[in-house]
Amino acid sequence: MNTANYGGKTLSKSAKVMTNDPASRSITLTIKGPVEKFVDMSAKLIRFSGAAGKTMEKSVTIRPAEKYPFKITRAYARSGKNIDLTLEELPEKEGYRLVVKNTKTDPGTYFDYVYLKTDSKVSPTLKVRVRGSLFQVQE
Repeated sequence: MNTANYGGKTLSKSAKVMTNDPASRSITLTIKGPVEKFVDMSAKLIRFSGAAGKTMEKSVTIRPAEKYPFKITRAYARSGKNIDLTLEELPEKEGYRLVVKNTKTDPGTYFDYVYLKTDSKVSPTLKVRVRGSLFQVQE
C-alpha cells in the first residue's frame, strides 16, 4: 500500500476478495490506520507564472520528523533545462531550504522534478514538482 502524501492522516483502503463459499461469494476487507509523518515540506509543487525573462525564485522548507531524522545528501533536477536550484541546511538542525530559480527566458511552459536524495531507508528520495508558465509581455 502506497502511503505517500498521507503523513499525519488516517488511511483507509478496501479490497473485495472473491471466495468459493456459496454463502459468501465475496468479502470486503478494510485496512485502516494512521500514517506517521516522515517529513514536513512547505510545498510539493512549485509554480512559476509570469512574464518571460522576469526573475523568479521560490523556496521550499524541508523539515524531517523528529522520529525519522535524515540528511539530504544530494539535490538535482530531472531535466534542469529551465531551472537552477540551491539547497542549504538551516541552522540548529531545523531542516533544509530548497531554492529553485526559473531560468527560462522565452514564453512557454515546462515541467520538471527536483529530487532530494536522503540517507534514510524509510524514504531515500523526496520529490518536488516544478511547473513553469511564461508569457510574452505585450507592449
